[in-house]
Amino acid sequence: MDIIYISSLIPRVILSEVFQKQSENYVVAAQKFHHILVEGFVGNGHNVQVLSYLPDCIDYIETMNEDKINYQFCKYINRPGIKHFQIARGIYKRIKKLKKVGFTPDVLICDILNVSVCLGALLAGRRLHIKTAAIVTDLLGISSHEEKALINRIASKISNSYITAFDYYIILTQQMNEVVNPHNRPYIVMEGVCNSTKLTRTTTDNGLKKIFYAGGRPSKDGLDILIPAFKQMKDENLQLNIYGNIPDAEIGPDPEDSRIIYHGLADNDTVVKEECDSHLLVNPRPTGEEYTKYSFPSKLMEYIATSVPVVTTRLAGIPEEYYDYMFSFDSCDIDNYRKKLEEILVLSEEKLKAKGQKAQEFVLKHKNNLAQTARIVELIKTK
Repeated sequence: MDIIYISSLIPRVILSEVFQKQSENYVVAAQKFHHILVEGFVGNGHNVQVLSYLPDCIDYIETMNEDKINYQFCKYINRPGIKHFQIARGIYKRIKKLKKVGFTPDVLICDILNVSVCLGALLAGRRLHIKTAAIVTDLLGISSHEEKALINRIASKISNSYITAFDYYIILTQQMNEVVNPHNRPYIVMEGVCNSTKLTRTTTDNGLKKIFYAGGRPSKDGLDILIPAFKQMKDENLQLNIYGNIPDAEIGPDPEDSRIIYHGLADNDTVVKEECDSHLLVNPRPTGEEYTKYSFPSKLMEYIATSVPVVTTRLAGIPEEYYDYMFSFDSCDIDNYRKKLEEILVLSEEKLKAKGQKAQEFVLKHKNNLAQTARIVELIKTK
């Protein structure tokens, strides 16, 4: 199958450069998700062209090859409005050019959250008679934690105007289908994806028990509950490592509790290494908001794939079968978080290791990128 994959995906070497030059623009979760999927298509023998654009901190190049994947980038002037128009036009023109030179795509796969690229892709799909598929990893305008800046409100309105216009849908939770697919077009529920690499837990038995958290929005991601819960735990051999751009937090030990360490932003290789060196990975995202029905956190799939035990809240968008492989909080409050963490951390090393390995085996077998992209290809063949 010939596929044009349309998103903000950039090669890993450029992503590393973004982290060095302008770390505040280093958004690894979406990049990692799309990288893993594209590599799955290539690994299954499909021809893939990636259409994208570069962050403004990177000098423009037209095309680049990395790991058997060809990237083409749209040029733009970095001014509000003009930028998005030029990206949309650039996507349309590059699809048209690819078809003209002999690359006839069976489908255009689009990141539905990226308004500019979606508009260009949908226009090309209609005019050039190419099927379009939407990858829906989140929904704009659902969470009360989202920025209310004008540009975000405009993006949400535009997204809602085209969200139902695709031929196929690749969604993370069943509940998303009710919102994005009212015409009952073919779809699959993917939940998440991991690569096929089998990671190994590297924790050493030196008496220190390390808890890992990654995120950047304390109230949305539950850090504002996790920290006070951890501070109530009296064991001096515990350590809470926090990664991400946490507002008002200085990098280094917490001034009130030196067992809590803020590491700030880090590249993905460092984050994964630290995850594998931990005793427990925590996803404390609160469950009360409507948006949790439409959410399967990508970091949760990354957590499970490490073979390190995971504890999470019971989010509405996570299928029940996953909780056979993870620990879970009973409620979203400080006392429950503390009790559950204490309960897990007194378990034997053998029980913790077995829990983590069982979870890893599950996702590597059923949610790896070769299996998931094979499902997407079968979806696109349905009509």
